[in-house]
This record gives sequence, structure tokens and C-alpha cells, in this order.
Amino acid sequence: MKKTTDNKTKENALIEQNSLNLALKETEKSKEQLLRIQRLVGVGAFEYLPDEEIIILSDEAVSVLGLSAELKYYPINVFGKKVKQGLHEKMNVILKLAAEDKLKDNIQFTFRDDSKNNRHIEMLVEKHGGTVKGSITGVFREITKQKQAELSRKANTQAFEAIFFNSKIAILVLNLKGKIVDFNNSALELFGYTRNEMETINSVKLLVEEDIIDGGRIFARFINSAGKHNSFDYRLKKKNDEVFEVLINIEMTVTSEGEKIYVFINDITNLKKMERNNLNQERMLVQQSKMATLGEMVALIAHQWQQPINSIAMIAQMLEELIEVDEENSKMLNKSVESIMAQVLFMTNTMENFRNFLKPSGVSENFNLFKALKEVIGLYRPQLRHHNVDCELVVDDEKLKDAEVYGYENELKNVVLNILTNARDAIESHCPKKGQINMLLSQRDGKLKISIEDNGGGVSKELLNSIFTPYFSTKGDKGTGLGLYMSKLIITDRMHGIIDLENIEKGLRVNIYLQRVDN
Repeated sequence: MKKTTDNKTKENALIEQNSLNLALKETEKSKEQLLRIQRLVGVGAFEYLPDEEIIILSDEAVSVLGLSAELKYYPINVFGKKVKQGLHEKMNVILKLAAEDKLKDNIQFTFRDDSKNNRHIEMLVEKHGGTVKGSITGVFREITKQKQAELSRKANTQAFEAIFFNSKIAILVLNLKGKIVDFNNSALELFGYTRNEMETINSVKLLVEEDIIDGGRIFARFINSAGKHNSFDYRLKKKNDEVFEVLINIEMTVTSEGEKIYVFINDITNLKKMERNNLNQERMLVQQSKMATLGEMVALIAHQWQQPINSIAMIAQMLEELIEVDEENSKMLNKSVESIMAQVLFMTNTMENFRNFLKPSGVSENFNLFKALKEVIGLYRPQLRHHNVDCELVVDDEKLKDAEVYGYENELKNVVLNILTNARDAIESHCPKKGQINMLLSQRDGKLKISIEDNGGGVSKELLNSIFTPYFSTKGDKGTGLGLYMSKLIITDRMHGIIDLENIEKGLRVNIYLQRVDN
């Protein structure tokens, strides 16, 4: 019986031994697996003995810190000297705080390894977790890559913010609802809003009222096309309601806060103005070319007229000879001859005036303003009379008949002729019993003022502000919309003067101001 009991005891002991060996093997496997995980994540354990002020490093901790594998025990003051950023003198204090459970956060520091390279380390501690009573255990984790990435992100963020806020181009940041969530200083300067005002408004506020629907379509199309159609010319509105032209570029980015839309706004108002001025100059050259061609045609007609005129003159001379023979009809013949010669002279002078009138002005020069106005009226008066319109030229002061201005005489004549033509058309459309155009030459503040008034009914206030706009005409399909537009260009750009319009009681008054030249 006793033998059987001993056998069972030995059997149980063997089972226990096998279980223990198995447990030890599993523990070793777990330990090896834990070590592999530590190496994989860059973590190494340590133990700190406060009484001895010694820190014991595991193999993994030695690897994490980049220290020599032969040395695993370090006096805390020696270990602390490898810690940078001013923590080496405080390392002992920090570990004591950990022992007293007063250390609330993990500690990050820069550690200089044996190769003199800096490593970013994070230390996590656990109170009373060591093999010796009162010791502190924890792990060192290398966070060099994370720290470098963080520093890189920080540097990129700082660089972006420097570019963003100091850029000369206005930049707005919108959310998908069009609300302004950020902006730079140039945007405040461009639109004239304060920072507090800009933070509270929607981007719709920056659109011209009649462009709101179209602007919404553009914004929706950009969102739906995943960032395509992102560059276009547009017009926006400042705080003071001034409308200006811009080039807009839009880019969409995805951040942790969701999608953001960056709107880059470049003011191109002056550029567009220069383009229009260049276009205006081209149109003026075309107009001048047309006038030059017309002048050549008139010259050709004058040449063709020359022979008939000479023939008429010869006939008149023959009549003069007949007068001497037939004294009875001498008085009547004399009147006929005088009339014929007057007509010939008129035709000759008229053609010469037209030829000079249509000749392009190559250079600017001083010329008599009253004489130029008188010549235009003289040329156009027959046409006005045919439409039952009287035209008179008067001066405010007789001395003004000798006044001169500097510029392009024939181009000014074209302007006056165009104004007279518009006045004639307005009178004909308004149908007064008797058309009347009055031209007054006066002087105001050293400038010569030409006022041309008609009784053609005037222009509505809505149209008055647009009348100098290219291709805008009050005559419908009968007008080109370039006459007054070209007239303003000639007066302002070529003659350096001013032209404006105003309604009067029965019609319209056109005022032209030109700088007088002292004789």
C-alpha cells in the first residue's frame, strides 16, 4: 500500500515538473516575443534604484538609446549628462517624482548616443514595478522619426503661414458652403474690410448683385468637377461697392477639418484697362485709316470735277463777251455770270474744305478754335438746312475769336461734326416744328468751353451714364455706337480735354473743355 502511494507521489511530482518546465518554456517564448515587439516598436525597459541612484538598462533599452552593449548599469548623474535640453541635472529629480507618484506626464528629451548623434526619446515610468523594493521601472521609446516629422510639419506650417499672410495676392479660404473661414492681409486690403468684418461675412457678399446666380453656378461646377475649371476672369465688389476686375484661381485641399477651398484673387483692373486702351488705339487707327481713304476718294472726285468746273468757267467768260454785243440783256446776263461764278467758287472751296477736313492730323499743333468750328458749321450747314435745322455759332467774348488750342485740328472737327450729326438725328426723331442747334464758345478758368445745344428732346437719365460706352447707341440698328465713344477718346486722350453731357429744358447740351494756349 505504501509502495503504491510513493508511486503516485512520484507521478504527481513528475507531472508538476513537466508543467513547470512547460510554463518556463512558455514564459521564455513570451519573453522573446515581448523582446521582439520591443525591438519592433523601439521600446526598451529600464529599472531605477533610488537608494543607489543607479539606472539599469535592458538590452533593448541599450539599443533604443544607442549605447554600448557592454555597459548596462549607469550612475544617474552619468546617464543624465547624455540627456540634452537642460534635463540632465533634473533627471534624478524626475525619477524621484516618479517614485513618489507625482509625475503625471510622460517625459520627452533629446539623448546623445555613443555615436554623438541626437535621438528623441520618450520615457514612461511605473511606480513600484521593479524587482527591488522601492525601485522604479519604465520604458524608453525612441520617437526620433515622429519628432522629425512633427518638426517638418511645423516648419512647413510656418512657411505656409508666412507665404499665406505675406502674399501680395489676396487669398480667401472657404468651406463647401462658401463661408470665409480664413484670409490673408492682402484680402483685407483689397476688399477694404476689417478682420472682424471679414470673419462674419459669406463670400456671396463679395459678388456683384447681378452675378450672384452665375457665381453660384461656377462654385457648384468647381465642387462637382473635383477641382477642375479653376481659373477664370471675373469681377468682384469691395466694401464701398466699387466693382473691379480680377483673375481667380481656385484649389481644393482635404485636411483633418474637412475640405477647404483656397481662392487666389489677383486684381487685373489696370491690366484690363491697358488692354482696352490698346484696343481703343487700334480702333482709332482703323477710323483714321477709313477717314484717310475717304479723303482720297474726295480728292479723286475733286479731280473729276475740275474739268466740268473749268468748262462752266469758260462758258461764263463767253457770256461776258456776249454781254458786250447784246446790251439789252446785259444786266440779266451779268447776274447770271455772277451767279455761275459764285457757284463754281463755292464748289471749288467746298471740295477743298472737305479734302482738308478728311486729311488725318499727323502732328499736334496750335490752331484757331473759332475758325475750326466755323469751318465745320460751314460744311454741314447745307445738310442741316435740308432737315429744317438752323445752326448758329456765337462767342461769349469777341477776343475768343483769336483764341488757340493745342492738338489735332481735324480730329476735333470730326468730334464736332459727329455731335452735330447726332443733334440733327435727335431733332428729326423728336420732330419739333423747327430744329435749332446753338454753339457757344466761352472761357472758364483758363479753359475754352464749347457748348453745343439742341432741341432734340434730350436723353433719359438711365442712358445718359452709358452714352460714351462703346457699341452703345440710342439709334438702335441705325447707329454703330462708336461715334461718341471715339469722340470721348479724341477729346480725353488726343486733346487732353474733358467732354460731358447734360440734359437741358428742350434737349441736350454737350460741353467740351480744352486748354487755351497763350498767343
